[in-house]
Amino acid sequence: MKKVLALLLSLGLVLSACGGGGQKEADKSSGGEAAAKTKEVTVWLSDSETKLKEAMQSSVDAFHKSQSEIKVKVEYMDDESLKTKIKVAGAGGEMPDIFNYWSGEQFNSMVKAGVIADISDQILNDQAFVSNFAAGAIDAGKIDGKLYSIASGSSNVVFYYNKKIFEENGIAVPTTWSELMAAVEKLKAAKVTPIAVGAKDRWPLLFYFAYLSNRIGGTEPFMNAAANKGDFTEPTFVEAGQKLQDLAKAGAFGDGFLGMASAQSDAAFQSGKAAMILMGDWSLGTYADSGIDLGYFPFPAVENGKGDAALMHGGYGGIYTVSASADKDAATKFLKFILTPEQRKNYVVAVGAPSSIKVNLEGTDINPIVADYLSNIGSVASGYFPYFDQAIDAKRSEQILNTVVSIVAGAPDIKAELAKIK
Repeated sequence: MKKVLALLLSLGLVLSACGGGGQKEADKSSGGEAAAKTKEVTVWLSDSETKLKEAMQSSVDAFHKSQSEIKVKVEYMDDESLKTKIKVAGAGGEMPDIFNYWSGEQFNSMVKAGVIADISDQILNDQAFVSNFAAGAIDAGKIDGKLYSIASGSSNVVFYYNKKIFEENGIAVPTTWSELMAAVEKLKAAKVTPIAVGAKDRWPLLFYFAYLSNRIGGTEPFMNAAANKGDFTEPTFVEAGQKLQDLAKAGAFGDGFLGMASAQSDAAFQSGKAAMILMGDWSLGTYADSGIDLGYFPFPAVENGKGDAALMHGGYGGIYTVSASADKDAATKFLKFILTPEQRKNYVVAVGAPSSIKVNLEGTDINPIVADYLSNIGSVASGYFPYFDQAIDAKRSEQILNTVVSIVAGAPDIKAELAKIK
């Protein structure tokens, strides 16, 4: 019991004795006997961007039209708001029935704490549903052989760039770190912000630190640190921190970037005020529709680095999960509807992100840039390494996010900053 309580406390997920979420019945006075039998399923999603929200809401509306037993109540919010609300909801015993999250140690801690439902029976016994997923996608949601989440897609963090700006300034797509730094200098000379980054939200900066450390030292240093077999003062991380600081000092992120939110950096890139942005492909559809001449390229190799330059930051993600207090049958009925090939096809066309559900895009009006990306990204990536802030415990996650901000802000002793992650 003490272990469970400790896990809950680490995430801010101390549940009240009365529980939360679960099956809810509609107000009997508003609809009689039929309304009384209607189950309400609460859903929290981080699909706050317009295109994501519209695509998801289309599936929610279709679900409501397909049946009358379940009423879904969806609340949309941004990533950081969702993380905060989940912690608060756990402490108050008011977890939503369904929410999306990120795979990794923090999610695993919620499973160990008993906050997440085992949905093996509802999903694994439905082979018609399971057969719609790419190889390995369903298994990605298992812990100790039991299914606790469903990965709706795979994500890749890549550089997006404005082809017109590159061409006007004689810049070729950089394949090495030195070439990226040279591109930054050219763009600065042309009075163009080289790279937009939402440093205020911290996690966009962490992409750089994660990629640099992986390109420099490979996957092993981080996996050792995550497992407490090493720490973040290892030379790989110190060098990664130094290169990230060098990038910031070179003026790559422009003026005022420390106060810029992710949504603002997106806007700067889409309006042509910045030449590049390092972001997950969940934003691809939005960028493709912005009107700029959009291109993309993998994070460059670091000279003399040990890492695989074709390894991508990301993997199976966009996971949907069910709270332990929910009506599992009602919740999974909704999930199985929105994750059908038909519904997911609409989502992929609208958003542009890769799907773990096999969809046929022939005959759709998908943006040609998105179609090109989806056709090629699989051949570009040799594999994946995880999101750092999700693959470690909540305490160190917060510390590493704060540390990368300190580094780009000019911390004089990078190793000392990294030593704070413990």
